[in-house]
Amino acid sequence: MISDRNKYLIVALPIVALVLLLYLSSKVRFDAPLTPQETRLLGFSEVQSVPSVLTRKPAVVASIRNPITVPKLERVAYPGVPLAMITPPVSQQERAPAERNLSFIMINPSKKIAIIDGRLVNEGSVIGEQRVKKIEESKVLLTNGKGEDIWLKLR
Repeated sequence: MISDRNKYLIVALPIVALVLLLYLSSKVRFDAPLTPQETRLLGFSEVQSVPSVLTRKPAVVASIRNPITVPKLERVAYPGVPLAMITPPVSQQERAPAERNLSFIMINPSKKIAIIDGRLVNEGSVIGEQRVKKIEESKVLLTNGKGEDIWLKLR
Protein backbone atom coordinates (compact mmCIF):
# COMPACT_ATOMS: atom_id res chain seq x y z
CA MET A 1 0.00 0.00 0.00
CA ILE A 2 1.26 3.48 -0.85
CA SER A 3 1.67 5.89 2.05
CA ASP A 4 0.22 9.41 2.02
CA ARG A 5 3.69 10.93 1.72
CA ASN A 6 4.43 8.88 -1.44
CA LYS A 7 1.07 9.89 -2.94
CA TYR A 8 1.98 13.58 -2.53
CA LEU A 9 5.40 12.98 -4.10
CA ILE A 10 3.84 11.18 -7.08
CA VAL A 11 1.54 14.16 -7.69
CA ALA A 12 4.00 16.96 -6.80
CA LEU A 13 7.09 15.80 -8.75
CA PRO A 14 5.55 16.08 -12.26
CA ILE A 15 4.14 19.52 -11.39
CA VAL A 16 7.53 20.76 -10.11
CA ALA A 17 9.26 19.33 -13.21
CA LEU A 18 6.76 21.08 -15.52
CA VAL A 19 7.21 24.44 -13.75
CA LEU A 20 11.00 24.09 -13.92
CA LEU A 21 10.85 23.20 -17.63
CA LEU A 22 8.68 26.23 -18.42
CA TYR A 23 10.99 28.54 -16.48
CA LEU A 24 14.12 27.27 -18.23
CA SER A 25 12.54 27.40 -21.68
CA SER A 26 11.58 31.06 -21.15
CA LYS A 27 15.25 31.92 -20.47
CA VAL A 28 16.60 30.28 -23.62
CA ARG A 29 16.31 32.24 -26.91
CA PHE A 30 15.77 30.30 -30.13
CA ASP A 31 15.73 33.22 -32.54
CA ALA A 32 16.94 32.48 -36.04
CA PRO A 33 19.51 34.95 -37.36
CA LEU A 34 17.82 37.41 -39.70
CA THR A 35 19.30 39.36 -42.58
CA PRO A 36 18.97 43.15 -42.45
CA GLN A 37 16.22 43.00 -45.10
CA GLU A 38 14.27 40.44 -43.04
CA THR A 39 14.71 42.58 -39.92
CA ARG A 40 13.27 45.58 -41.81
CA LEU A 41 10.43 43.40 -43.03
CA LEU A 42 9.46 42.54 -39.43
CA GLY A 43 8.49 46.20 -38.97
CA PHE A 44 6.37 46.17 -42.16
CA SER A 45 2.94 47.79 -41.99
CA GLU A 46 0.08 47.89 -44.47
CA VAL A 47 0.95 51.44 -45.52
CA GLN A 48 4.50 50.59 -46.62
CA SER A 49 5.34 48.66 -49.75
CA VAL A 50 7.87 45.86 -49.92
CA PRO A 51 11.10 47.03 -51.60
CA SER A 52 12.29 44.97 -54.57
CA VAL A 53 15.71 44.37 -52.98
CA LEU A 54 14.12 41.76 -50.73
CA THR A 55 13.78 39.24 -53.56
CA ARG A 56 16.54 36.66 -53.63
CA LYS A 57 18.13 35.44 -56.81
CA PRO A 58 18.03 31.67 -57.35
CA ALA A 59 21.34 29.88 -57.15
CA VAL A 60 22.56 28.34 -60.39
CA VAL A 61 23.84 24.80 -59.93
CA ALA A 62 24.71 22.88 -63.07
CA SER A 63 26.17 19.72 -61.56
CA ILE A 64 23.08 18.36 -59.84
CA ARG A 65 21.31 15.51 -61.63
CA ASN A 66 18.96 12.78 -60.57
CA PRO A 67 20.91 9.61 -59.67
CA ILE A 68 17.95 7.43 -60.63
CA THR A 69 17.20 7.06 -64.31
CA VAL A 70 13.72 5.90 -65.15
CA PRO A 71 13.25 4.72 -68.72
CA LYS A 72 10.36 6.32 -70.56
CA LEU A 73 8.00 3.64 -71.71
CA GLU A 74 5.40 4.01 -74.36
CA ARG A 75 1.87 3.44 -73.22
CA VAL A 76 0.75 0.07 -74.44
CA ALA A 77 -2.92 -0.25 -75.18
CA TYR A 78 -5.29 -1.88 -77.57
CA PRO A 79 -5.84 -0.04 -80.83
CA GLY A 80 -8.59 2.53 -80.78
CA VAL A 81 -9.67 1.64 -84.33
CA PRO A 82 -11.14 -1.60 -85.64
CA LEU A 83 -8.48 -4.21 -86.26
CA ALA A 84 -9.62 -4.59 -89.85
CA MET A 85 -8.39 -1.04 -90.54
CA ILE A 86 -4.82 -1.70 -89.34
CA THR A 87 -4.26 -5.25 -90.57
CA PRO A 88 -2.50 -5.72 -93.91
CA PRO A 89 -4.76 -6.22 -96.92
CA VAL A 90 -5.80 -9.75 -97.78
CA SER A 91 -3.68 -11.18 -100.57
CA GLN A 92 -5.22 -12.79 -103.62
CA GLN A 93 -3.77 -16.19 -102.72
CA GLU A 94 -5.28 -16.67 -99.29
CA ARG A 95 -4.00 -19.69 -97.34
CA ALA A 96 -6.18 -22.74 -97.05
CA PRO A 97 -7.67 -23.29 -93.56
CA ALA A 98 -5.39 -26.23 -92.81
CA GLU A 99 -2.31 -24.16 -93.65
CA ARG A 100 -3.09 -21.27 -91.32
CA ASN A 101 -0.51 -20.58 -88.61
CA LEU A 102 -1.65 -19.65 -85.09
CA SER A 103 1.40 -18.15 -83.37
CA PHE A 104 0.10 -16.20 -80.34
CA ILE A 105 -2.89 -16.03 -77.97
CA MET A 106 -3.46 -13.49 -75.20
CA ILE A 107 -6.51 -13.57 -72.95
CA ASN A 108 -7.24 -11.02 -70.25
CA PRO A 109 -10.54 -10.03 -68.57
CA SER A 110 -11.36 -7.35 -71.13
CA LYS A 111 -10.01 -8.73 -74.44
CA LYS A 112 -9.01 -11.90 -76.24
CA ILE A 113 -6.55 -11.53 -79.11
CA ALA A 114 -4.55 -13.89 -81.30
CA ILE A 115 -2.05 -13.70 -84.14
CA ILE A 116 -2.99 -15.83 -87.13
CA ASP A 117 -0.72 -15.76 -90.21
CA GLY A 118 1.03 -12.69 -88.77
CA ARG A 119 -2.23 -10.73 -88.37
CA LEU A 120 -3.63 -9.49 -85.06
CA VAL A 121 -7.23 -10.71 -84.69
CA ASN A 122 -9.91 -10.81 -82.02
CA GLU A 123 -13.21 -12.62 -81.75
CA GLY A 124 -15.36 -11.54 -84.71
CA SER A 125 -12.43 -10.64 -87.01
CA VAL A 126 -12.47 -11.93 -90.59
CA ILE A 127 -9.50 -13.67 -92.25
CA GLY A 128 -10.20 -14.29 -95.92
CA GLU A 129 -13.56 -16.09 -95.97
CA GLN A 130 -13.35 -17.21 -92.35
CA ARG A 131 -14.48 -15.51 -89.17
CA VAL A 132 -12.79 -15.91 -85.76
CA LYS A 133 -15.61 -17.36 -83.69
CA LYS A 134 -13.88 -18.14 -80.41
CA ILE A 135 -10.43 -17.69 -78.83
CA GLU A 136 -9.43 -20.09 -76.07
CA GLU A 137 -6.19 -20.57 -74.11
CA SER A 138 -4.51 -22.88 -76.64
CA LYS A 139 -6.73 -22.83 -79.73
CA VAL A 140 -8.86 -20.62 -81.95
CA LEU A 141 -12.15 -21.58 -83.62
CA LEU A 142 -12.65 -20.37 -87.20
CA THR A 143 -15.90 -20.71 -89.10
CA ASN A 144 -16.36 -20.30 -92.84
CA GLY A 145 -19.35 -19.10 -94.86
CA LYS A 146 -20.72 -22.66 -95.13
CA GLY A 147 -20.91 -23.00 -91.35
CA GLU A 148 -17.96 -25.38 -91.07
CA ASP A 149 -15.84 -24.99 -87.91
CA ILE A 150 -12.04 -25.35 -87.97
CA TRP A 151 -9.88 -25.40 -84.84
CA LEU A 152 -6.36 -23.92 -85.06
CA LYS A 153 -4.06 -25.13 -82.30
CA LEU A 154 -1.19 -23.09 -80.87
CA ARG A 155 2.18 -24.56 -81.89
